[in-house]
Amino acid sequence: LAPRLVVQQEEAIALPPPRPLFSLSFGVIGGHLVADPSAEEEVLCTTTFSVLFFEDGAFAGLHKPGGAPLPKPLADSAISAAKEKLPALVGVCLACQRTAAHESLQR
Repeated sequence: LAPRLVVQQEEAIALPPPRPLFSLSFGVIGGHLVADPSAEEEVLCTTTFSVLFFEDGAFAGLHKPGGAPLPKPLADSAISAAKEKLPALVGVCLACQRTAAHESLQR
């Protein structure tokens, strides 16, 4: 009789971040960095990834789900570009929160 492998299903546990995260996406086409690639551009990308920051500009991480290796110089360029765009992203998100809160008070 062959040995049996029994896998027990484990319950997933949500791990909320300690504070809000802001994500900016990038792709690489022909060795060039593309910020916020469109669906058409993503098809051409050898890899895609997201750079994560906290609202105060602190680096939170880089998520790369697969694809070709990401050269460090391109990762560094993406992190710099994302940090530069972060204040605008945070501003838009905060404005949306204020609008949503205002609309919910009017209901």
